Amino acid sequence: LGVAIALRLMDKPVGAQTVALIRDAQHADGSWDYTGDLSTETPSDINTTTLAMIALVAAGAERNDAALLRGLAYLASQQQSDGGFREAFNGDEVTNPNATALAILAITAAGFDPDDDLWRAALQTSGAAVVSAVYISPRDALRATQTGDGNYASPYDIYGLNTFATTGGIHGILANWIVDSFALPLETVTTTTTTIPVVNLPVGATPEVAGGKLANTGGEIFPLGLFGFMLLLSGAALVRLNKRRVNA
Repeated sequence: LGVAIALRLMDKPVGAQTVALIRDAQHADGSWDYTGDLSTETPSDINTTTLAMIALVAAGAERNDAALLRGLAYLASQQQSDGGFREAFNGDEVTNPNATALAILAITAAGFDPDDDLWRAALQTSGAAVVSAVYISPRDALRATQTGDGNYASPYDIYGLNTFATTGGIHGILANWIVDSFALPLETVTTTTTTIPVVNLPVGATPEVAGGKLANTGGEIFPLGLFGFMLLLSGAALVRLNKRRVNA
């Protein structure tokens, strides 16, 4: 997933086989899990789902892409009452800044403003759950996790200060690199007239797996892998910036 995003940031094409692997690993409810193997009972998680959605947009997915819309529907069903998103790995029900920041980036990549409920209103026909009658932006939930010293508090702070949550939080608050790079154009249709199609799989249906599996990074090392992915994005962004300076 990180490679697909980095390739787009460097103006390189994302291979068809890579795109197929991502699509084939999507669960019937629109989510992804870190194994990429539908034959396992690994629970889905927000982190992998959002990265897969961003990777699909990076590879050229359009606004009405069925996999992208199912991913948005899954996010809508998982949004917490405070506007944030939890992480599957620690079992907590509390908002996690890492997962929330990635959800913001995925919604932005799909062409929606996370501060507006249009992205959920566009999915009402999918049956996605709405946890609160009043929409709360995930950015507000993310800001609420920030402490007085600027750190974004994370459930992983029990192992020591988790600066990854803070760096990820800044990405979520700004989201400017994804807008400038490849995010779909911002959707501005009003919630009462939106006509974005939503494709639903039949209940119990499972997408076929073809052409291999996504790499299994292992649940224990996933946070470290995600940290490496963010470093990869930062490096790719610097390459893109230097290229612009040279061209100028």
